[in-house]
Amino acid sequence: MRKTFVITIFIISFISAFGQTAIQNDSIKTTKYFGIYAAFDLAYNFQDKVVSPGLARKISVGLSLTNKKRQFVILLGAGFKFIKGNLYSPKLREPFLKDVKDNYVPIADTSEAQYIGILMGPRNGDSFIGTVAYYLHVGFILNKTFNPSLNFYYGEEDYFLNDRGLAIYEDPDHGDIHYVSMPTKIYEIKLGCTLPLKIISNKPFCFNLNIGYKWVDYGLFKFADTPLSAYTKGSLADKYRFNNKLTISLSYTFWSNWKK
Repeated sequence: MRKTFVITIFIISFISAFGQTAIQNDSIKTTKYFGIYAAFDLAYNFQDKVVSPGLARKISVGLSLTNKKRQFVILLGAGFKFIKGNLYSPKLREPFLKDVKDNYVPIADTSEAQYIGILMGPRNGDSFIGTVAYYLHVGFILNKTFNPSLNFYYGEEDYFLNDRGLAIYEDPDHGDIHYVSMPTKIYEIKLGCTLPLKIISNKPFCFNLNIGYKWVDYGLFKFADTPLSAYTKGSLADKYRFNNKLTISLSYTFWSNWKK
């Protein structure tokens, strides 16, 4: 997670600095083609085999490109969601939790792995909370009546177990860190359009309604260094690892290329 975070921050800083330099340097002919953009996306994620439906948000920034006739905007950037809490957080689904409980094998020690097994098995995943995310974003908006758009996201989304008992293992000196994360890989594609209102046509921003499809790779279901296989029998990780789901979202995107 830390490596992905550092890469994302570097990309955001580089792209934003590059775009701002291009905007300020009006003597260079190509500056009108380059700018910076920012986007906010509020999405409803439908359920998959592991988690229930939930609301999620994305904030993306980066480099925007267009042409003289303002026929399109291309977005190249990165994004993040740093706050673990969700507006409407997903929960682990009952069929998945039942499989975990039915195949639960206690770990006979007092390690963190043993405690995570208890949280996921006997405790029924009740400490499962929201997510953070880091991702790359590529987008395309056509400057036509409905502002049709295509967006692609690739990155990492981390789920958390949050329980005071975890502080013994994660932060024994201060007890401030009492959560562990489970990284997942995500791929998402979204198609969108806006209302054909004259007041927002040919403007350097758009409000779009999007429908998307999201692929999720849960990997080994590893919280901290403890995979699902450490406290269950069988091959539950293989059964639930790869998932996909529909998403719907509202997004607001603005870019600096188009001047009045």
